[in-house]
Amino acid sequence: MLSRIPRPPLRRSLQTAAVLSNKTVIPSIILDQLKDTSSLAAPTASIRTKKQIFLRPEEFRDRRFNRYVEDIERSSKDLRKEPFSIATSDLYPSTPTTNSSSSSATIESFKPTGNTLSQIKYDQLKLELVDAFKHSQLSKYLNDMYSEPAYSKFKKSNRGNKRVLAERIISKIWGVQPSGELSMEDLLVTKRIKLNQIQLFLLLSENGYIIKYLQRSGIKLSFNIRDDQIEFQGTSNQVTNAEIILSSILNNTHKEKIDLSIIKQFYLKKFGEFSLADLGRNTEVFFNRLDEDNYELITLNNNQIKRSKRLLLWLLNYNEHSKSHLVLPDSTEDLSFIPYQDDESLSWNNRNQNLFLLKNSNQQGNISNKTFMNDLHRFSDKALSRERLSYESEVEQAKTLPQEREESVLEDESWKLLGELGILGDEKPKDEMVLESKKSETESISENIDDIYSKITDFTYRDRLNGLPDSRLNNPIFTVTLGNILYQGESSSELVPKSPSKDLLSENMDFKFNSNVPLVNDAVLSLPLYEYPELSIKEVNHFLNKDPHSYVIQLKFLPSPYIEAKEQGEIHNQMKYPPVEIWVDLNDRSKPDIDTMNIVTVEGENNCYVSLPNSKSDMKITCQLSGNLLEESVEEENQHVETSLSDILNSTPSRYSRFKSQPGINTFLHNAKLDFSGKVPTSIPSHIDFNINGEVVRYHYINVTYRRQMNFSWNDRLVQFNIVEGGSLGGRKLEVNFVGDLESIEKDELEALVKDVKGFIAELK
Repeated sequence: MLSRIPRPPLRRSLQTAAVLSNKTVIPSIILDQLKDTSSLAAPTASIRTKKQIFLRPEEFRDRRFNRYVEDIERSSKDLRKEPFSIATSDLYPSTPTTNSSSSSATIESFKPTGNTLSQIKYDQLKLELVDAFKHSQLSKYLNDMYSEPAYSKFKKSNRGNKRVLAERIISKIWGVQPSGELSMEDLLVTKRIKLNQIQLFLLLSENGYIIKYLQRSGIKLSFNIRDDQIEFQGTSNQVTNAEIILSSILNNTHKEKIDLSIIKQFYLKKFGEFSLADLGRNTEVFFNRLDEDNYELITLNNNQIKRSKRLLLWLLNYNEHSKSHLVLPDSTEDLSFIPYQDDESLSWNNRNQNLFLLKNSNQQGNISNKTFMNDLHRFSDKALSRERLSYESEVEQAKTLPQEREESVLEDESWKLLGELGILGDEKPKDEMVLESKKSETESISENIDDIYSKITDFTYRDRLNGLPDSRLNNPIFTVTLGNILYQGESSSELVPKSPSKDLLSENMDFKFNSNVPLVNDAVLSLPLYEYPELSIKEVNHFLNKDPHSYVIQLKFLPSPYIEAKEQGEIHNQMKYPPVEIWVDLNDRSKPDIDTMNIVTVEGENNCYVSLPNSKSDMKITCQLSGNLLEESVEEENQHVETSLSDILNSTPSRYSRFKSQPGINTFLHNAKLDFSGKVPTSIPSHIDFNINGEVVRYHYINVTYRRQMNFSWNDRLVQFNIVEGGSLGGRKLEVNFVGDLESIEKDELEALVKDVKGFIAELK
């Protein structure tokens, strides 16, 4: 067993010491056997029967080396309370089992695949059977095999020592005979290590980094997936070093027990199910289920445990301070679902899903998508397997234009001919159906504006939730964000995923929203700057070449359910607090400018998603109510009234005086490394404590986004253009926000805002 490694003899002390110091040693000596293979001879029985002298460990151990080993073992016991147990032997676990049936199965696993072995391998296999099993186990295996008809012709005899029984098993039962041939592999040692499910998971984590590290010791490594084994092959020193390294790595694991009963309740309340499958694909943590709701998180990197707990809350995204509504078109005729593939702009929990856009299939620009979808269906494996292809018909069809394209060309030529004859104009009139669709779409929004306004301005649900008092709240504000509404389809492994049925379209169906609209940046960048509307196009281009963006960091936090020694009622009450966001500008060195830091609570956020299948973009209409956690700074003339020198030295600078009400901010900033220059790894603490209405509430860090912002003007209205970098988990996307009046949330203001946005969407090409 690798969990208890015997003390090394003196001649290998230096090599083992090097391994224990985390340095891989690859033997550079040339074995005597490798110098002249032609003179090698199979070991004879007389060599093995020579008398040997066995010394006690204290008679040959290296006391100087052993002192260091004992220190390492003693410190390891303090760090690792429950080391992994890894079973190893030259060809199988060396610890014999007492169960006769399982021991027979284990003996059977020693059986080679071929009928011949070199003399060295043959003798090695015999010794392994002798060392690994008791006499009774070998005898029991022989009796079991003698009872089978295939071996009934052999003389039944269990006499002799273990060496004789092993010889009988190999030659008589297995029919393996030694040969005079000799190969290089006969000089190598092979060891197989049995791994359990947890060990195998850890070994394959970190993109196979451990396997690559083990291979650096010079061994040949392979897997036996059927038996959950890893096989080492190399010289004796190489294999021993690899075993020590593997044992050290697997014993140096991080574990944490966690109760997910509360989180499971919130998952069931929001999604109706609880699963850790999505989480397991994005972390290097093994969730070992102890009982119903208790798990043990096991990983090689302690940061992965923090990441798992964070992604668990990110996936849940439990927020009672937000309401969403979906506005669908009145008619679904001529509408179809188009697959959406832009995973790079989606967050980790929305990737690799079958998402669809709802678009008008007859609209110009969607015809090519429809033709492409038809070709995908036509040439899919499923279609080709059931259709009998005709070579002649396929060639003739390839010579013709696609049907939609052919009809379009004939129609254009017909209008051109009519124009030349003077009957009609040279150009074909615009598609009245598309114009009618857009007109009806616009009228639909105008008709629903009353309903939209009443839904997004209703914050009565705050009465049963926790948050800041009304005196600390900011004025509500309207915003409209461009993007695409994505509809969830069924999971499928086919090339063309099955789209959801239009009959299932309802305001209660699952959907996502992605603000990444294709080519919207070209339209926005052509607008005048909001701060400098009088600049000419040439001056604007010169201004844009000097990087006019403002760089902002956005940190998101949610109430933490990971609180010990609290009753369920207290945790449920804590989850009623609003989300908190920290916004801070970055200076020229890509570090936070503390003077610009704002800490806001999202007391209420009502979203209304309007589907516009005949347009280039959908709309997300939002009314947000926020509060400020930082109290207003005191006027300078009322500060620092101290007269003594000690009072002056102990006073807080004015720039930090607004943090007095939130002492958790100082602790958070002290433990964080918010450097986004790329020179230093960014580190963000997993939690922060906020003081809300005299109560200290713990929040858990969810994610951070790096924003490049510019302000433009459209009809004298502020348009925020953002390039949002969310990292490997958050994705990269564009975000265009049209901002309403900061002082008014009247219905007239909402109508004017929506009208301006519809005009901008109509300009998108």
